[in-house]
Amino acid sequence: GDTAVDVPNIFGPTNAGTEFWFTVPPNLNVDGAEGNNVVKIIVTSYAKTKVTVEISGSGYYKTKYIEAYSAIEFEINPDIISFGQGAASGGGIYKSMAAHVTAESPVTINVLSRFRKSSDGFTALPVQVLGKEYIIASYNDASIYYSLYSSLPSQAGIVATENNTQVTFTLGGNINTTTADGLKSGESVT
Repeated sequence: GDTAVDVPNIFGPTNAGTEFWFTVPPNLNVDGAEGNNVVKIIVTSYAKTKVTVEISGSGYYKTKYIEAYSAIEFEINPDIISFGQGAASGGGIYKSMAAHVTAESPVTINVLSRFRKSSDGFTALPVQVLGKEYIIASYNDASIYYSLYSSLPSQAGIVATENNTQVTFTLGGNINTTTADGLKSGESVT
């Protein structure tokens, strides 16, 4: 049989783990291009294990089993998982839109957000390798490159892995940088 090994302790920090929290930024959705939009959570493992994906804000909960040295996919409607798809509270905050993935043995997770005319993806990091300070690299408003759109601002997702987490966000950028709520470059909000 397969023997579970504590991979992070053998090799140091890695992208393999048993608990993950992440959110999925929305893709550009061009009018008339709604067909086949999907978010895929692709899970790989070296051991046979049970994997669960939960998105509490949408009621999504699904468990699958993965065989050793293989991959499984969770295909999710973007409306269920992507922030920016529903109503935001003040500051553009979408509560309970984070995916919480747990596994009995270490797994790796890659996320693909595929829309008809745009796609994006990332590797999710497990909770045990997360830190407390991050710098977000982003583009300026890209609407200058796309004449059909008046605004294509950068977006960032922040997910707390524990309840009662306090987050302080300091906006970078230049003298012209502002958020939709009026926060200017160098200003912070908690």
